[in-house]
Amino acid sequence: LLTTTTSSPNPKHIAKLLKLRKVLENDPSIALECGIQPLSMRNMVRTLQQQSNSSDDSSLYDALCKTFVADLLPPKPQREALDALLKRCGIHPSSSSSKSRRNDDPFGISSSR
Repeated sequence: LLTTTTSSPNPKHIAKLLKLRKVLENDPSIALECGIQPLSMRNMVRTLQQQSNSSDDSSLYDALCKTFVADLLPPKPQREALDALLKRCGIHPSSSSSKSRRNDDPFGISSSR
């Protein structure tokens, strides 16, 4: 199903997404701790489509952060728990995207107007 639905999925990304889904299904408390919903098949396919042209692991990380709306999660403890879960599944951010996207002002509204 996953290989026929997307244009050119990266087999490593498919394996990592399946591992993430299995972890979330086997222990629902992990999803609760991270503040996310378990990964549905539809969201897995959508995530693969978003990053199908890239073989870079950070693109998978970014696509999952979009899926989980991670920028709106509180930095502690939920965002840290999500980052730890993704790392446990072999999904890592690029060094620049993890620092620049994660901040205390997800809507871009700063006090310096």
